[in-house]
Amino acid sequence: MRVKEYLLEDKKFPHDITQVLTSWGYKPVEGDPQENDLVEYINARGESGHLGRFLASGQVESKLGNNHPRYHWHNVADVSPLHGDRWVFWRRAVD
Repeated sequence: MRVKEYLLEDKKFPHDITQVLTSWGYKPVEGDPQENDLVEYINARGESGHLGRFLASGQVESKLGNNHPRYHWHNVADVSPLHGDRWVFWRRAVD
């Protein structure tokens, strides 16, 4: 089971990754993304289809697979339409 499914299956977490990120102190980024921002991909149904991590290189680090995962690096717009055709960057607010 992937972490996202595990968290959303738990009754104490909302079933919307946006609500989870917000509850953890993340906010949508206004302006250019920075290293370690999260990238939420939103599919045609308006649902979160994938979550990756923005790297200093300008690429996104994504995990592929469940049982034997591997990491994959790609350009921000280089994802399957199943994952999403638009994206939002999220950054954790600094206290």
